[in-house]
Amino acid sequence: MENGDKPGIGIELTQNAGRITGQMFLLDPDSPGDFAAGSPRTMYIHHVTEKEIRFRVDWLPDRHDEMVLRLDSPLNADRVKGVLKTADKSGRPQDYEFVRIK
Repeated sequence: MENGDKPGIGIELTQNAGRITGQMFLLDPDSPGDFAAGSPRTMYIHHVTEKEIRFRVDWLPDRHDEMVLRLDSPLNADRVKGVLKTADKSGRPQDYEFVRIK
């Protein structure tokens, strides 16, 4: 991931009995693929449809973003592509690929 002067962001989604929870990770630039080396942030999910997840993430105590993750297919597929953007569309959309881990 290349984000200029910002750290990379990883997303982990968990689907259990139809309920979706998630975390975002501020990734360590020296270990961009290692979520365990990143700093986790809880996704406070407001609304879920088959192809969209709306949520809030608190980056700092006084800094949060309302986000929308749009998926190209339901999360039960083995690979799902998605686009993350802020709800107010102020930031640049970021592309993600989610891989099912069983």
